[in-house]
Amino acid sequence: ALEEAEQRQSAINDLRRKYGDSVKEVLAFRDDAAVRAEELASALSSAETIDERLRTAESAVRRSGDALSPIRRRIGSEIADRAVAHLRDLGFRAPVVEIEVAAAEPNQHGCDRTTLLFASDAELAPGPVSAIASGGELSRLVLALTLASGAHGSALVAFDEVDAGVGGETALAMGRKLKELSQGQQVVCVTHLPQVAAFGDRHVLVTRSGTTASAANVDGDARVEELSRMLAGLSTSEKGKEHAAELLSIASES
Repeated sequence: ALEEAEQRQSAINDLRRKYGDSVKEVLAFRDDAAVRAEELASALSSAETIDERLRTAESAVRRSGDALSPIRRRIGSEIADRAVAHLRDLGFRAPVVEIEVAAAEPNQHGCDRTTLLFASDAELAPGPVSAIASGGELSRLVLALTLASGAHGSALVAFDEVDAGVGGETALAMGRKLKELSQGQQVVCVTHLPQVAAFGDRHVLVTRSGTTASAANVDGDARVEELSRMLAGLSTSEKGKEHAAELLSIASES
């Protein structure tokens, strides 16, 4: 009996050296190992059918991708046509926008690769927008595509200096488009253009000092002065104030 007890104690000590400092930890390791062994057994049994299940899944993905592709082509053509109409309003004479949908290896987005092609004039060959569009063209294209792709369904649309590289009559047209977009939803636009700022229902002035920024609503005379500063660099300029008041009047009539 003593010999059996000593052998048992020796076995327990061996287990403790390998699997835990106490018998409780050794037993916990045993339970975890049993769960893991069951998982491995299940994985080994499913490995026999994994090729078949993979083929079935790939077939389902391709069927879904084949159904999605023509819808993408149709909707892409509609969005491109609407974007062209908006771009004409934004100062382009005969812009070209194409959304090219080409076959690709299946992935989480389907079985297509989409490319946005653009030309500022129909006499030019359209190419990938990243290589073709200038800063000002890209700004207007972003707005046109936002309007064309159904942004009216979003509760909030934000633009960060979408008017970069734009000025003059085009800036006024962009202001009108942004105001049009704001009907029925919230539009937040960061801008340095008075022609765009004048169309906002609310004008928030952001100022920064060192690492601290502050924001304040401006309206009434304060808004006229701020637009005058944006126009002429002088908030006290009488001519600038006249132009600022005229801008606000144009915006209110749109």
